This record gives sequence, structure tokens and C-alpha cells, in this order.
Amino acid sequence: MGGKEETRGRPKPGGVVKILVDCREARSGVPDRLRSLGAEVLEAALPVGDYVLSPRVGVERKTAADFVAGLVRKRFALQAERLRQAFERPVYLVEGRRLYGVRDVHPNFVRGALATLAVTYGIPTVFTEGPDDTAAFLFLVARREQWGVDPEGQLAVRELGPAYRKGGSVRDHQRRMLAALPQVGPQRAEVLLRHFGSVERLATASVEELARVPGIGRVLARRIREAMVADLDPSLQGEDR
Repeated sequence: MGGKEETRGRPKPGGVVKILVDCREARSGVPDRLRSLGAEVLEAALPVGDYVLSPRVGVERKTAADFVAGLVRKRFALQAERLRQAFERPVYLVEGRRLYGVRDVHPNFVRGALATLAVTYGIPTVFTEGPDDTAAFLFLVARREQWGVDPEGQLAVRELGPAYRKGGSVRDHQRRMLAALPQVGPQRAEVLLRHFGSVERLATASVEELARVPGIGRVLARRIREAMVADLDPSLQGEDR
């Protein structure tokens, strides 16, 4: 009975849970806590995400304050899209539960971001109490994911297309911008750019003009147009000054 309990959840009897960690996470204290749980922590400069728990699961870790700051600085959509492109099962982990009232950001703005993660990008959001809770969650998921898997198997981030790598050309930034629109994504972003030639022309296009683009259709055209012309909620104006 005791022997079964000891090996339950390990990748293989005697195996070790491996977690690939972005080297910038060292200051969070989470990697040290993972080591104390028995994980083998492999540090690297990851192009996207902070923790790779299996070939298909990648986790972006944010403190509650960092999560809200990302919304204010307009980095949220790009980070979510890059995470979705890189992993089959991406996860957003928010450390700390005080999301509302941070930097005077309206609660509906935060709720909208959480809804976008879940509905638009299909990325679940997990909340933890702090570094200890974060490490326990990451270790549990990694252990479940790696059960029965070759212990020599490689953990890696899927190769990102040029539009999602850091830096990039003006064209790359245009693709990123359009890919963040509702139901557009990288493929449709490229089609739209080729059709209109610039973001400015697309921004002024009518629903009829957008609907004529192959693969767009009238319903999506209307959503794109609404996203282009919608006014900012007055309660959110001036929040990033």
C-alpha cells in the first residue's frame, strides 16, 4: 500500500518531474519552491510563457498587479495570442486575487480581459494565493502531464511564426495588431493586410468592403468594423496617463 502511494503521480516509477522555466522567473521564488517539491528545474530564456510543463502545456505567470498593468499598456492581446500560438494547452496563472481597484482600472475592464482569455482565446485563467500555491499547482500539473511519458522527452516551446517573435518589422507589428481583433487571428490578419495594403485602409473600410475579403464574411466583417469604430468606455479614459 505504501509503495503504491509513493509512486502515484510520478512520470514513471522512480522518474523525476521536469519543468522548463524562464530564467527571469528566478526572482519570483517559484523555481526554488519547485525544486523543494522534487522537480528538476531547467532554466532557459523562453520566447513565450514562463513555465513549460509538458510538450503541450505552457503557463504565463503574472502577479495580479502585473496582469492589470499589461491591460493598461495594451500588451495583453499580443501576449495571449503568442501563448495560444506556442502551446496546445496554454494557461494564464494570476498570482494574488486583488485584481479590482489596482491602478484605478474599472472592474469591468478586468472582467472583459478575463472573458477575452476564456472565450476569444480559449485560455483558462488560474488564480493562486502566492509563490507556494503557484509552485504546488505547477508541480501537480507537470506531474499529471508527464505520467507515463518518456523521461528523456524534450520540453520545448513550439516555434512561433515571425509575427509573434519579439521585435520584428513594421509588417509584423501590423499582423499582430490585426490578429488581436475578434476572431481574426494570424491567418486572417495576413489576408486582410494583403487585401487592403495597410492598417489605415482597413480601419476605414466599410462592412461591405470587409465582407468581400475571402474568408471574412458579413458577420465577421461587422465585428471587425465595430471594433474599429467603438468609443472607449468613458470610465476607462485616462487610466494609463
